[in-house]
Amino acid sequence: MEQAREAAATEHDEARRLHLLHDVRKKAKAARYAHQVLDAVPDHGSRQMASQWEKVTESLGEFQDTVVVIARLHELADAAAAAGEQTTTEDLLLKREQARGHVALARATKQVDKLTRG
Repeated sequence: MEQAREAAATEHDEARRLHLLHDVRKKAKAARYAHQVLDAVPDHGSRQMASQWEKVTESLGEFQDTVVVIARLHELADAAAAAGEQTTTEDLLLKREQARGHVALARATKQVDKLTRG
């Protein structure tokens, strides 16, 4: 998990970075599901770990949502500009989504760090 997160954090190619972040999300889901299975073992503490990994996957899911919305807003802004229309609304929404994505990714990174580094 830590290697996958580090690879995503240091990748400069945006498309590759997004792919690596998706891999981190898949690994987080696997960790969450493993802890859910272990929850059947008494006094194992897996329910709390499963809950923490669920928060990671939710944060990364929110980040992925912003990636999709940002791509669509770029398409809409390009179409508006090509039609000679103002793109003020699209620009404002883009900034909002970029900020939301930044916050979600920072939250996920902090959560993964906490879980993998102790």
